[in-house]
Amino acid sequence: MKYFICDDNVLFAEDLARRISAADNVGSVEVFTTLSSLMFHIQGGERADAVFLDIVNKDGSGLEAAKKIRQKDPSIKIVFVTGYVEDFSQAIFDCPVGSEPVAFLAKPVNDKYLNAALSKLKSAEKRAGVLIPVGSSRNTSYIDAGGIIYIMSERRQMRIFTESGEECCYGRVADMMKLLPDSFCRCHRSYIINLDKIAHIKNKTGVVMKNGSEIPVGGVFSEAFMDAVTRRYAGSPFLGV
Repeated sequence: MKYFICDDNVLFAEDLARRISAADNVGSVEVFTTLSSLMFHIQGGERADAVFLDIVNKDGSGLEAAKKIRQKDPSIKIVFVTGYVEDFSQAIFDCPVGSEPVAFLAKPVNDKYLNAALSKLKSAEKRAGVLIPVGSSRNTSYIDAGGIIYIMSERRQMRIFTESGEECCYGRVADMMKLLPDSFCRCHRSYIINLDKIAHIKNKTGVVMKNGSEIPVGGVFSEAFMDAVTRRYAGSPFLGV
């Protein structure tokens, strides 16, 4: 996992970074001493799996920063850190839906509670779905890939059909495939399907999805598509392929 730490106490931040690195020797840690520098990196597209965020910083509120971080990238998990437990122990639970912290650590941070926070972060990472950005660069929202049934490309527009409706964004099929998990397969030059949402394979030239949509299977993609289906459902009689 990749961790960001933001705390205007340099000695505390560096010590916390060392302790996190010792506890998670396959992770990486980057320290920021101002909220402005942290937000500059995140708004610029640099991401982390989790941010250890001091609630009281010289240049602003960690609570407000958490909202902005989660608006930019909902997959980033927040751990609040503070030396003012009595002042903020209730306030952190009034966070807007979606910006709630995974953990809350009081200074000085006890190893037992730090390790518990790291365990919660890893558990949350395993449970988290893959989030796909949609909309424009100025107005981006995210949808869970697990709810996508299929994606259709029309010129430069990607029409994303989900269990709850339809979303649109601009892009290319090849670039979209890079964002999606292994449960997705390209079956046609204009279509990507979620293998977990297949209802029935009619033949090697067509597939019916769980929402009733019939999707073509292009000849160039047929062999790779059938291989993907076989791997996904190995040992299962579900499709009879």
